[in-house]
Amino acid sequence: MPTYFDSLPVLFASNCLQPVAKTFLGRSVAFLSLILVSCGPKSPAHEAYSSDARLLYRKHCVVCHGTDGTLALHGAADLSKSKLSLEERVQQIAKGKNTMPSFGAILKEEEILALAQYIETFQK
Repeated sequence: MPTYFDSLPVLFASNCLQPVAKTFLGRSVAFLSLILVSCGPKSPAHEAYSSDARLLYRKHCVVCHGTDGTLALHGAADLSKSKLSLEERVQQIAKGKNTMPSFGAILKEEEILALAQYIETFQK
Protein backbone atom coordinates (compact mmCIF):
# COMPACT_ATOMS: atom_id res chain seq x y z
CA MET A 1 0.00 0.00 0.00
CA PRO A 2 1.56 3.32 -1.03
CA THR A 3 2.19 5.88 1.66
CA TYR A 4 2.17 9.65 1.60
CA PHE A 5 5.94 9.70 1.31
CA ASP A 6 5.88 7.38 -1.72
CA SER A 7 3.83 9.96 -3.63
CA LEU A 8 6.11 12.94 -2.84
CA PRO A 9 8.50 12.45 -5.79
CA VAL A 10 5.54 12.30 -8.17
CA LEU A 11 4.02 15.44 -6.71
CA PHE A 12 7.31 17.34 -6.86
CA ALA A 13 7.93 16.16 -10.41
CA SER A 14 4.55 17.55 -11.49
CA ASN A 15 5.39 20.92 -9.86
CA CYS A 16 1.88 21.14 -8.40
CA LEU A 17 3.10 21.13 -4.77
CA GLN A 18 6.55 22.56 -5.22
CA PRO A 19 5.68 26.03 -3.79
CA VAL A 20 3.88 24.42 -0.85
CA ALA A 21 6.80 22.10 -0.18
CA LYS A 22 9.24 25.00 -0.29
CA THR A 23 7.08 26.95 2.14
CA PHE A 24 6.76 23.96 4.46
CA LEU A 25 10.48 23.30 4.26
CA GLY A 26 11.26 26.96 4.86
CA ARG A 27 8.94 27.08 7.86
CA SER A 28 10.43 23.88 9.26
CA VAL A 29 13.97 25.20 8.96
CA ALA A 30 12.95 28.52 10.52
CA PHE A 31 11.21 26.73 13.40
CA LEU A 32 14.19 24.48 14.10
CA SER A 33 16.55 27.46 13.92
CA LEU A 34 14.37 29.34 16.41
CA ILE A 35 14.47 26.41 18.80
CA LEU A 36 18.25 26.14 18.57
CA VAL A 37 18.75 29.86 19.08
CA SER A 38 16.37 29.95 22.04
CA CYS A 39 18.46 27.30 23.77
CA GLY A 40 21.32 29.78 23.72
CA PRO A 41 24.76 29.32 25.20
CA LYS A 42 25.12 27.40 28.41
CA SER A 43 25.37 29.40 31.59
CA PRO A 44 28.62 29.38 33.60
CA ALA A 45 26.82 27.51 36.39
CA HIS A 46 25.91 24.78 33.94
CA GLU A 47 29.48 24.54 32.69
CA ALA A 48 30.72 23.94 36.26
CA TYR A 49 29.54 20.37 35.91
CA SER A 50 29.05 18.32 32.82
CA SER A 51 26.35 15.97 31.70
CA ASP A 52 28.90 13.26 32.52
CA ALA A 53 28.63 14.20 36.20
CA ARG A 54 24.87 13.89 35.96
CA LEU A 55 25.24 10.44 34.42
CA LEU A 56 27.76 9.40 37.08
CA TYR A 57 25.35 10.56 39.78
CA ARG A 58 22.51 8.59 38.23
CA LYS A 59 24.69 5.50 37.93
CA HIS A 60 26.33 5.49 41.37
CA CYS A 61 24.38 7.74 43.75
CA VAL A 62 20.70 7.97 42.87
CA VAL A 63 19.80 4.64 44.51
CA CYS A 64 20.54 5.95 48.01
CA HIS A 65 20.44 9.75 47.58
CA GLY A 66 17.57 10.07 45.07
CA THR A 67 17.42 12.19 41.93
CA ASP A 68 17.51 15.47 43.87
CA GLY A 69 19.72 14.34 46.76
CA THR A 70 16.93 14.19 49.36
CA LEU A 71 16.08 10.46 49.43
CA ALA A 72 18.45 9.55 52.29
CA LEU A 73 17.90 5.80 51.96
CA HIS A 74 19.97 3.23 53.90
CA GLY A 75 21.52 5.89 56.13
CA ALA A 76 22.58 8.12 53.24
CA ALA A 77 22.84 11.83 53.90
CA ASP A 78 20.33 14.33 52.54
CA LEU A 79 22.61 16.13 50.08
CA SER A 80 20.39 19.21 49.95
CA LYS A 81 21.27 19.86 53.61
CA SER A 82 24.98 19.02 53.36
CA LYS A 83 27.41 21.55 54.84
CA LEU A 84 30.53 19.79 53.51
CA SER A 85 33.07 21.83 51.57
CA LEU A 86 34.01 20.78 48.06
CA GLU A 87 37.24 19.21 49.36
CA GLU A 88 35.39 17.28 52.08
CA ARG A 89 32.83 16.08 49.55
CA VAL A 90 35.60 14.89 47.20
CA GLN A 91 37.25 12.97 50.07
CA GLN A 92 33.98 11.37 51.11
CA ILE A 93 33.17 10.24 47.57
CA ALA A 94 36.69 8.86 47.12
CA LYS A 95 37.03 7.13 50.51
CA GLY A 96 33.42 6.54 51.56
CA LYS A 97 31.95 6.96 55.04
CA ASN A 98 29.72 4.80 57.24
CA THR A 99 27.40 2.92 54.84
CA MET A 100 28.60 4.86 51.78
CA PRO A 101 31.07 2.84 49.72
CA SER A 102 34.37 4.21 48.43
CA PHE A 103 34.40 5.26 44.78
CA GLY A 104 38.12 6.07 44.63
CA ALA A 105 38.94 2.79 42.89
CA ILE A 106 35.96 3.06 40.51
CA LEU A 107 36.03 6.69 39.39
CA LYS A 108 38.86 8.89 38.10
CA GLU A 109 39.87 11.96 40.14
CA GLU A 110 38.28 14.33 37.63
CA GLU A 111 35.03 12.34 37.72
CA ILE A 112 34.96 12.53 41.51
CA LEU A 113 35.54 16.28 41.36
CA ALA A 114 32.81 16.74 38.73
CA LEU A 115 30.45 14.64 40.83
CA ALA A 116 31.21 16.70 43.96
CA GLN A 117 30.55 19.91 42.02
CA TYR A 118 27.30 18.51 40.64
CA ILE A 119 26.13 17.60 44.15
CA GLU A 120 26.61 21.26 45.18
CA THR A 121 23.65 22.11 42.94
CA PHE A 122 21.33 20.22 45.32
CA GLN A 123 22.00 22.55 48.24
CA LYS A 124 19.07 24.78 49.05
